[in-house]
Amino acid sequence: MVSPSHRGPCMIYLSKVLDNPDDMKWFKIYELGFNKDTNKWCSDVARDNHGRVDIVIPKDIEDGKYLLRTDLLALHDAAVRMGAQFYPNCVQLDITGSNNKFLDPSPEYVSFPGAYKPDDKGILYNRRVDKGLTYVIPGPAVYPPVKA
Repeated sequence: MVSPSHRGPCMIYLSKVLDNPDDMKWFKIYELGFNKDTNKWCSDVARDNHGRVDIVIPKDIEDGKYLLRTDLLALHDAAVRMGAQFYPNCVQLDITGSNNKFLDPSPEYVSFPGAYKPDDKGILYNRRVDKGLTYVIPGPAVYPPVKA
């Protein structure tokens, strides 16, 4: 379990499994930062739920083998460059029952390493001064896009 001092956002990505892991492209399917109403970060939500955060896999994903990557980002030292601490985990999934081709519209893909840079908003961040009020979650937009 992550220490209560290690507060910050969660980001969850999917990538179709490829023969060469270096060729895998990831797209974000979930993010949760700071909730001003509850004064809780995603890390608090996960800790309160014994390490669990419930998500829904998008329905329009092509059947196949995927890796799901979770990133918990601890911001306690993020006020200094290279101070943010990532806690990534991966799990294998076999997604079935879709009958769809792949994602429409196309998501924004990223690679790991490389999805985040040390000076990105949300990576270089003073949590103690801002207290989550203007926090911007790093990385690409979540797929599927919010429909108006």
